[in-house]
Amino acid sequence: GDTYNYCWWRDGGYVSKAMDEAGLYENAQRFLEFAQRCQDADGSFFHRFFPDGERGSTWHLPPFIQIDQTATVIAATWHHFKRGNDPDVLIPLWPMVKAAAHFLTTFRDPQTGLPAASYDLWEERMGIHTYSTAAVIHALERAARIAEELGKDPRAWRQASTEIHAAALRRLWDPTEQRFVRSLSVRDDREDASLLLALKLGLVPWSDPRASRTVARVEERLWSGAQGGLARYEGDQYFGPQNPWIITTLWLAEARLRLGDRERCRELIEWVADRATPTLLLPEQIDARTGEPQSAVPLAWSHSTFIDVIHKFAESEVGRLPSDD
Repeated sequence: GDTYNYCWWRDGGYVSKAMDEAGLYENAQRFLEFAQRCQDADGSFFHRFFPDGERGSTWHLPPFIQIDQTATVIAATWHHFKRGNDPDVLIPLWPMVKAAAHFLTTFRDPQTGLPAASYDLWEERMGIHTYSTAAVIHALERAARIAEELGKDPRAWRQASTEIHAAALRRLWDPTEQRFVRSLSVRDDREDASLLLALKLGLVPWSDPRASRTVARVEERLWSGAQGGLARYEGDQYFGPQNPWIITTLWLAEARLRLGDRERCRELIEWVADRATPTLLLPEQIDARTGEPQSAVPLAWSHSTFIDVIHKFAESEVGRLPSDD
């Protein structure tokens, strides 16, 4: 297995949202305060830290940026405020949000108008990635909303979000193949489950045919025939050939729920629950050959995504389906 004794801001941001949904508001608040202490001077976040606030190791080359991580902290801050509806929460976090949003508006590729090249959420490839772009669009709009709540000027961040969104739909959707590409810079056409997370963040509405086409294609290309579950991307070799992951399978569950297929969502939730250990811990991934847990056990991101999807599924039973704000 693997041991992940680090805080990733991407994982932490999604865990923070789940803690808010579960009523653990103070825990989420402490995460955001920890993030503020660890923020770099330019407003970005180095991709992983030890729990004592020291930087973790990295195999990346400079500039060490995973742009979606900075974006996720902003989104988690807005979500935290919305769940508590207390503007006083935002005041001490405003300097962090302001610096992070400024970084996102300036870390741009001049040729495409998209975020500049950075490492992807799987921490493997440098490029302009569809999920990372969606995370930036989402975060800048949330930063604008935070600014409005505090009586600040939101226009620059909202304009940047709008510009990047337009560029994304123009450059990341392939009209010939009728699909979103995984990445630009060096174009990568392999199917990637992170496209489901881009949809979750609103890259296109769930009612848009591009959403349903993306979900169908991802499920068709990445479903594990032997064990079930959804792999990260075509050709993934981390701990095995295209192992299914818990988070990716749950992204598919939410996508199916959003598209109106509650029964498929239920099946996917049950698949995940059946892969918990005897002590009810969820791993990072499942061995595609043996069905055994692989890599880190437990993985907090797996647990937080399970909470998120269960909450949405339960709400859908009474005719409500919460947004991701």
